[in-house]
Amino acid sequence: MEITLGCKRWSRNRQHGFRIYVPDIQRLGTILMHHPSSNNNWGSFSEFRDQVIAGNYPPAYSRSATISNGKNSINVSATFAHHGRTFQGYITAPINTWLMDYVTSRMDTDMKCEYLVRSDRDFILIPSEANVNSVYVELEKKDKIGKRKVRKLINKKSQGSFPEQKAIEIGLYFEELEFERLKSEFPNSSHQVLHRYPSINSSIRLLNQNNISCDIDITTNAGKVVKCVEVKSISMGEERPFNLTIREWDSRVWCRRHRIPYEIVVYYHFRYQMIRRVVIEVGDKLKRRPSGYFCNLA
Repeated sequence: MEITLGCKRWSRNRQHGFRIYVPDIQRLGTILMHHPSSNNNWGSFSEFRDQVIAGNYPPAYSRSATISNGKNSINVSATFAHHGRTFQGYITAPINTWLMDYVTSRMDTDMKCEYLVRSDRDFILIPSEANVNSVYVELEKKDKIGKRKVRKLINKKSQGSFPEQKAIEIGLYFEELEFERLKSEFPNSSHQVLHRYPSINSSIRLLNQNNISCDIDITTNAGKVVKCVEVKSISMGEERPFNLTIREWDSRVWCRRHRIPYEIVVYYHFRYQMIRRVVIEVGDKLKRRPSGYFCNLA
């Protein structure tokens, strides 16, 4: 949900951070209604709210959160306290961090930000550019760039057909992002980096014969397989592990047995904004749910 964060200082200028304003605390409260406080003071926000309204001066309710500007991330606490019979909210920027520099450079500025409530750790996306005070301006720009890139790719490879599902569009965007990164890592003077889309099968004979499933193949110009890369994209608004198909799981097992690197690259994102890129190597252990191939690092 959209909230406004104000860059402020308090405690006689000894602390800097964000103020969360009362209307946004009240709106957040409707989402946090049954979520416990991360400091174990409260079983739910509603318990805390009722005590504030009753004027009982209750201890603070807090949420563990990750703040990101799309380039940097940091773990903080979002604290909600009483202020008479109403609320005050704040996030303190740790000293000697990029967030402290960020707040001090924008002092007394209000910004429109995205706050996502999650069961383990909430997520807050703040603007990245110095002269932008709304994260949604940046997100719209990212959306336009991402959609343009996907349309160009699909028109080039699929005779103009366009996926209808937004999740497919975004997934393809992060595949292309990884493809471009790998092309810069493996020069075409010595390697081939092959994005399979729209085909699901490899043009490399060894991989095709053994039914290896991934998104990107990397070989030397002599034809030796260097690496297989499977790309996953997970929205920060969804709380779920990544999914491997049975074919992808078996492909990873085959590659490990034949000493071929099989990387799973997971892009965590909000819309077209990348938040975090995680690489899972072929030797890393995965644990999966018994009901399917929904995986997390073990």
